Parts: sequence; structure tokens; C-alpha cells
Amino acid sequence: MRALPIVLLAFAPFAAAAPGQTTVAVLGAIHSGHLRSKQYSVATVVETVRRYRPTVVLVEIPPDLYDASVKRVDKTGYRTTKKHLADLVWIGAFPELYRGVLPLR
Repeated sequence: MRALPIVLLAFAPFAAAAPGQTTVAVLGAIHSGHLRSKQYSVATVVETVRRYRPTVVLVEIPPDLYDASVKRVDKTGYRTTKKHLADLVWIGAFPELYRGVLPLR
């Protein structure tokens, strides 16, 4: 039942900002749970981001590992074997990032 508010947030309609205003939307993540959830999969996250078309996306990537993470996703796609993530093991817990948000940039 805890996933219900997150699922509702994912499907919430996003209103356009009025001139001179900024709209901020928060999209909750269940990290590795996206791989098991039928209601809130990585595809749902990707579709939500695509539909909203944000100018900026803030993510949970340590700042000192961002560039390396982007390069790894660009090079290997979303493979997460020990070989591909040797120096970025942490990213394997965030499929919404390596399978979703980073490839969308």
C-alpha cells in the first residue's frame, strides 16, 4: 500500500507554469523496486519524464561520480554486471537512473 502515493504522483497531471513562474514537480522513486513493480516500473518513470518534458532533472548521484556515471551509461547502456559497474557499483541500485533518466538526457 505504500506505493500508492508514488503511483498517483507518477500519473498526476502536470500544469504548465504561468508566465514568470516556475513549476516544480517531485517524482518519487522506489529504486530497485522499479524492476519488480508492475504499477511503477522504470517504463512508467520514463514515460512520466517524457510527458512532463522538464528543463532540469535533479537526481541522486554523488556529484563526484556524475560524469563517470553518464559515461558508463552511454558506453554500456543499462547493463549492470560487475564487469560494467566495477567502479560504479552504487548505480546498480538505481534503475530509474541508468535505465531511465540518464539515457533521456
